[in-house]
Amino acid sequence: MHASVIALLALVAVAAAQPQFAAAPVPIINHELVRDDFNQYALRYQTGDGASFADHGKLVPGPEGHVLVRSGSHAYRAPDGRVITLSYTADENGYHPTGDHLPVSVPAQF
Repeated sequence: MHASVIALLALVAVAAAQPQFAAAPVPIINHELVRDDFNQYALRYQTGDGASFADHGKLVPGPEGHVLVRSGSHAYRAPDGRVITLSYTADENGYHPTGDHLPVSVPAQF
C-alpha cells in the first residue's frame, strides 16, 4: 500500500516537472563552414531570430610548436530588446572576451 502511494507521488512529481510548453524551433537561415588540410577553419551561422555566431581558428607558431588561435563573436537579442554581442580571442594565453555587457574590473587602490 505504502509503495503504491510513493510510486504514485513520484509519478505525479515527474509529470509536474515536465515543461508545460515547448518553444517553436528557430531555423538556421545561413550556415558556412570552411576547413583546410591543417584543420584551420571559419564557421558562421545566423538564426531566424537574428542570433549570429562566427568563429575562426588558425594555426600560429608558438614557443612549443603551433597553437590553434580562435577568434570570433556571437550576438543575440536580450529579453529587454538590447543586442548583446560578445567578441573573443582564445590563444596560448587564455580566453579573452569583450562586450559592453561584461563587468569591468576596477583597479585596486593601495
